[in-house]
Amino acid sequence: MEPDLSRTGMRTTIRVVVIASLAAISLTAQNAPSRRPSRAIVDPIELSGPPKTFVPLTPTKRAFAQSAVIEKLNSKDPSVLASGLRDITSFIQQDPTDTDLYFLRATVSCQIAGSNKDAMLNDVNTSIKFWKPNQNSAFDSLRNHYALKAKIEFLLGRYADSLTDLDAGMRIDYDSADDMFNNGNVKPDEPTAMPCMWSQADVNKLAEQFPKDYRTSLYLGLYGTEFSHFSLDIDYQPILKAFEHAAELNPSSAVPSYFSARPYILGGIGGLISHANATCLGDVVPRTKPCLELDEIHRTGVRSLTKAIAADPTFEPAYALRAEAHLQLRENQQAIRDYTKALELAPKGKRYGDRGLAESGLKEYQAAILDYTKDIAQGCEDALCQTYENRADAYLKLHDYSHAISDLGHAIRNFLGGTIYLFNIDQFRRIYPEYDDVADDVLCEKLRVLFNPQMSYADYSKQFLVNAKENDDFILPGLYLKRGDAYADMGDIASANREYDRVAAGFSKWAEHEFTTRNGKRVRVRQ
Repeated sequence: MEPDLSRTGMRTTIRVVVIASLAAISLTAQNAPSRRPSRAIVDPIELSGPPKTFVPLTPTKRAFAQSAVIEKLNSKDPSVLASGLRDITSFIQQDPTDTDLYFLRATVSCQIAGSNKDAMLNDVNTSIKFWKPNQNSAFDSLRNHYALKAKIEFLLGRYADSLTDLDAGMRIDYDSADDMFNNGNVKPDEPTAMPCMWSQADVNKLAEQFPKDYRTSLYLGLYGTEFSHFSLDIDYQPILKAFEHAAELNPSSAVPSYFSARPYILGGIGGLISHANATCLGDVVPRTKPCLELDEIHRTGVRSLTKAIAADPTFEPAYALRAEAHLQLRENQQAIRDYTKALELAPKGKRYGDRGLAESGLKEYQAAILDYTKDIAQGCEDALCQTYENRADAYLKLHDYSHAISDLGHAIRNFLGGTIYLFNIDQFRRIYPEYDDVADDVLCEKLRVLFNPQMSYADYSKQFLVNAKENDDFILPGLYLKRGDAYADMGDIASANREYDRVAAGFSKWAEHEFTTRNGKRVRVRQ
C-alpha cells in the first residue's frame, strides 16, 4: 500500500502560498446575469439559505489581485523579483495595515541575494502585529509567520531568538507544529534552494549550538516528522530517539512525550495511513492477530501520553490525543473522561464533537447530540466538519428522522461548499433535476452567490460551464443515500427515491453497488 502523495505537488514556499491565496481571493461579481427562472423552485436545503460568508477584499487587495505583480513574483529572475518587490512596497503604501503584504514582502526579499535581513524581520513582526484571526489574512494562524521569523533570526546568527520563535509557532497548534518545517521537499535530506526554508543542516546546527537544550532535540524530531507523511517505509527510530532525548533533557515537559505518541496514534506507525492499520480493516470483534497488534501500537501511544500528563497535568493536547487513542481502542468511557478533562483545561477547544463520538459509541445518543450541538455552535461550515453528519447519525439511532434529514442537508451543503467548483454543469443537472428549466447562466450565478461569492461571475462561469470535469466523488453519494434511507424509514418513498435518483444519475459507479434490480424495479441494497 502506498500513501497518496498528491499533496507533494502542492507543497511550495510560503511566498507562493501567499501569492496563490491573494490571487484566489477574487473580485466582486461583474456582468452577472439578470434573468431569473420562469417558475418557482423549491430548493433542497443544501441549496437554500444565505450565501457563504467571506471577508470582503479591501481596495488595496483588489488592486493587487488585478495587477501583474503576481506573475512577477512567480519568476526566478532576481531582477523581475526585485521589480515585484517594489510593486509590493507600493501596495503597502496604499494600505499600511495589510498583514499579508508585509509577510509577502519578507518572503520575496528573502529570495533576493543581499536583501536586508533586519528589514525582513521588521516586515514579519509588522505582519504579526496587524494580523487578526479570521478577519484580514489569507492565513488562519501565525504558525508560518513564526517559522519564517525563526529562520531569519537563524540567518542573522541569533540562534537563541530563533528557538524562541519556533517555540511560539509550535504553541499555536501542537497538532501541526511539524508543518513549520515544510520546505517543499518530500525527503528530509533533500537540499532546498530557498534561503528562508528550514533544512536538515539548519536544525542540526541548532542542536550543535545548544546540545543541552531539549528544544533542539524536539525540533530535530519535528523536522523528521514533517517528512514522515510522504512514505510508509520511513525509519521512525531517529525521530523517536530525538523526542526521547528531549524528554531526558527536560523531564518536566510534557511536549516530547506528546510528540513521541503521535506516530503511534495518528502517524505512520499506527495511524490511518500505516501498514499496521491496513492489516486490520474495521472494528473486528473478536480481534484478529493483526488487529491485536494494532491495538498494542495504540497502547504504546497511550503510555507515552500518560507519561506526558504525569509531567504536566495541565497540558491539554495530551488529554485530547489520549482520548483519540482510547476511541481507536473502543474504550469509549476512558475517551469521554479524557475529552472532559481537555474541555476543562480549554473550554473553547474543539473537543465537543469528539466527545460526542465516544458517547455515541456507548449508545448515549442524547448526550452525544448535546455535544455535537455545542461543536456546531463553535463553527461547522466547511467541508472538513463532519459534525452535522455525526449528529444526524445519532438522530437516526433515536428514529428522529426529520432532524436527521435536516442535518444531512447541512452536511451536503458543507461538502458542496468545498467541492462544487469541481463539478461541471452536466453532472450537477443530473443530480439536481429541480433546476431543469433554469437557464445555465442563472443557475451558475445562483451557485456562485451561494458558495463562492468572493469570485467574479466571469471566473466562476468559466470553470463551472466550460472547464470542470466529472467529479468522481464517494462522500457526496453516501450522504444522499443516507438521506434517502431516512426518508424511506419514515415512510416517504417519493422523497427517498428522489435521493436515490441523485446517486444513480450523478454517480453511476457508486450506484452499481447500492442498488439491484428485482422484477424490473430498482431496489436499494442496505447493509
